[in-house]
Amino acid sequence: MESSVPVLEMKHITKSFDGKLANDNISLVVNEGEIVALLGENGAGKSTLMNVLFGLYKADSGEIFIDGEKANIESPLDAIEAGIGMVHQHFMLVSAFSTYENIALSIAGHQNGIIDSKTLRAQIAKRSEQYDLNVPVDMITEDLSVGMQQQVEILKALFRDCKILVLDEPTGVLNEQEKTKLFESLKSMKKAGMSIIFISHKLDEVLEISDKVVILSQGKRVDTVKTSETTKEDLAKRMVGRDVVFSISKEEHLDLKEKEIVLELKNLNVEGRRLASTIKDLSLTVHKGEIFGIAGVDGNGQSELIEAISGLRHISSGGIWLDGSDVTNAKVQDVKCKGLSLIPEDRRGVGTVGTYNLDQNILLRCCELEKFHKSAGRINQSKLHENSDELIEEFDIRIPNRNMPVGQLSGGNIQKVILAREISSEPSVLLCMHPTRGLDVGAIEFVRARLVELADQGCGIVLVSTELEEIIFLADRMAVMSNGRLSKPFAPHERSTEEIGLLLGGIESEGANE
Repeated sequence: MESSVPVLEMKHITKSFDGKLANDNISLVVNEGEIVALLGENGAGKSTLMNVLFGLYKADSGEIFIDGEKANIESPLDAIEAGIGMVHQHFMLVSAFSTYENIALSIAGHQNGIIDSKTLRAQIAKRSEQYDLNVPVDMITEDLSVGMQQQVEILKALFRDCKILVLDEPTGVLNEQEKTKLFESLKSMKKAGMSIIFISHKLDEVLEISDKVVILSQGKRVDTVKTSETTKEDLAKRMVGRDVVFSISKEEHLDLKEKEIVLELKNLNVEGRRLASTIKDLSLTVHKGEIFGIAGVDGNGQSELIEAISGLRHISSGGIWLDGSDVTNAKVQDVKCKGLSLIPEDRRGVGTVGTYNLDQNILLRCCELEKFHKSAGRINQSKLHENSDELIEEFDIRIPNRNMPVGQLSGGNIQKVILAREISSEPSVLLCMHPTRGLDVGAIEFVRARLVELADQGCGIVLVSTELEEIIFLADRMAVMSNGRLSKPFAPHERSTEEIGLLLGGIESEGANE
């Protein structure tokens, strides 16, 4: 039976950065055994509010109550002592340590530095079974899948006896199987009486997993609704303040017969990070104005393929031609100057320099320097600022201060910076890896429309995504990548979802060149 006293109350929380309100008088109530979805656009204040709860930020004003008692949370240690656990978007694991070592490290302070290995291993096995988790205890973290790394983070929180678990965009890097597994674990935790705050922008997931939804917009709480009493369309409208179009007008079947080839790969062989991701004899053509979708479970060679095309990874044999020019093993700068743009998988490590501001990150496309050149190697700052302001407005980049390091922005806003820079360069070929990952529903609508618009202007687009729905929705042709091989290309309407599912599992992917 639900307790009359909420397990968590956040009252009138206000937090600002450089005079700009990130959280404006927000209140939140979470009951025992309840899954509360915290929904909002990128920059709405979701992560900031939870970072206040976890002691990473100190609120300017407001109060926090745990089980009806006022809590003074000034650091993560205070939060942990209060029974709060948090799994961040970017995992806090030591990659060279095993699962066991990471968990031992997280609880060492609670055990006076003395840990009984046999007892801890037994406890890991027991809690894993209790909450439907399945993590290899002695496997090195960097060898674990992203989904398993997330399970390690959840286990760390459970070992600290948390009763309130915060998950910040937990499905952003998971495939469908991993997401299903996560939801099964969350339901087990809820059944055991744990309270969960699920930060997300994905409406289908919110409707599937939550009991109620708290909606934030521009730093304010705009509504709280029971999940059973709302719809996807209703949540989208409450979140962005307008009706959201979930479909885009797009030519169903692009006639490629008369379209020139802008990107061609012949018998490509590239050594992968692991055996399954080693590219084997891969051939591919992309035509002018075509969106070519590559579906597949992460780790099957998609990253290596995009890195090889863009000059980031050495090609063992085979060749790549961009607009007819041989760019096999060409330098990154040379490939970009020939008209290739890249939206990379790693937005922080590859896509941006976190310590640079927006202007400096825009300048990372070296081919664009002439546009802002003044004299004697100097940059025309007024032109650069004007260009950045246009991109901020066009791509709705939520940035409190244009001079702040881009690394301090939310993941979704960092993605918008990359999209703005790469799309605005008018490429002949655009490589997109998960272009809408981490974006809210309004931003996803915008990005998809821009990709279609770019293709209509003649750009050839290679779209890599684990979101099968996105591939089917946008692609003129698609293929499935499995074990470093590409299936025979086909139009999305030519195969059923079940047939595509078989390809995802590696069936029919043998000998898969055009």
